Amino acid sequence: MNYLLLAIIPLLLSFLLTAFSDRIQKVLDSRFTYTGKEWLRYAFNLNETIKSYVITTYHRAIGSELWGSYGGIVEYMIIYPIKSVGSGVKVTEWELSSYGFKGDRQYMIAYFDKDKGYYTKLSLKDHQKLALVKVRFDEKSRYFNFTCSESSFSLPIEMTEELVQHYSSCPSTEQKISFYTSTMRGYVLDKILPRSFIDSMELPEEAVLICTTDGKPCTVGVPKKEKRSTIFQDYYPILMCSEASYESVKEEVGEDVGPLQMYSFRPNLVIEDTKPFAEDSYFEFDIVGDASRHRFRAPIKCIRCNFPNVDYKVGKFDKKARVTRALSRFRRVDEKYPRNTCFGKYVVNLEEGFKVRKGDKLDVVLKRIDYWRENPFRAAK
Repeated sequence: MNYLLLAIIPLLLSFLLTAFSDRIQKVLDSRFTYTGKEWLRYAFNLNETIKSYVITTYHRAIGSELWGSYGGIVEYMIIYPIKSVGSGVKVTEWELSSYGFKGDRQYMIAYFDKDKGYYTKLSLKDHQKLALVKVRFDEKSRYFNFTCSESSFSLPIEMTEELVQHYSSCPSTEQKISFYTSTMRGYVLDKILPRSFIDSMELPEEAVLICTTDGKPCTVGVPKKEKRSTIFQDYYPILMCSEASYESVKEEVGEDVGPLQMYSFRPNLVIEDTKPFAEDSYFEFDIVGDASRHRFRAPIKCIRCNFPNVDYKVGKFDKKARVTRALSRFRRVDEKYPRNTCFGKYVVNLEEGFKVRKGDKLDVVLKRIDYWRENPFRAAK
């Protein structure tokens, strides 16, 4: 009888955790702390792990297309070749490298901090006119073209030795680059930004374009066996958002949505056919194509800065901060940072050298509800 109870109790707990999973997720995915909340989180995530193993084993054995649960489909991707510049390039097919989507944040506009002795970024935070830059991608040449007013220039999808030799005054010397708490090495492409571009963007006179040769480590929330690095992405290589979540924010903002667009949140991977904020619980998923399957991990939600308030039509911040105010009403969902808002999920590709296409399915093999236990921007070295 005792053995029977020992078998029944875990099954009963699993049934209850599964049956009330939506309510439990709302409790766990909140900024408030409760007595026993961490125990509930542990039980919920453990149950999801066990379920994942059982379900994926069964589905793989019978040859199912999806091993876990359906998590929507890829709608499109956005590539931002220069960090904090323009609304990006919207594409329906793109290749992934070890750094994320190929060419994404490959370059950055920076200036040399004489007091600290390194190059540091210039971004939309202080230079909102960078939002006005139009970016196009030429498939034949594999170059990104940048235009604003009467200024224009082009950059290859990936840094090349020829590029450095042609546009750097010191092509044989790597420079020190500071990026959040990380230190990288890279080259200064001081001959490529037209003076008219620097003036029209109201950038410092000494503004230059830089590229990195080694990137920075991406380890927080990433499997220890994976050695991942990113370039000028904030930390993780990919930001995933869903159309349903975006529409939910638009509804909260109201009829006067002002400058809000999907690219205001700077996502790379946009998915559809999901419930609003369903992506918050995705922890490991595969993107499944016609004859391909590739694994991704989504460690934490994205805590939002004020960039979504930038008006890309005029190159200024929305003084009413409508997006941030709307998010603060219903998207304060991280207990470690209870006053911050969240939108989107950071993602790491665990494979490289393949393409993601519009219509590919997300196969969610493991769900987990967690918060920012470790701040990756402070952990970066």
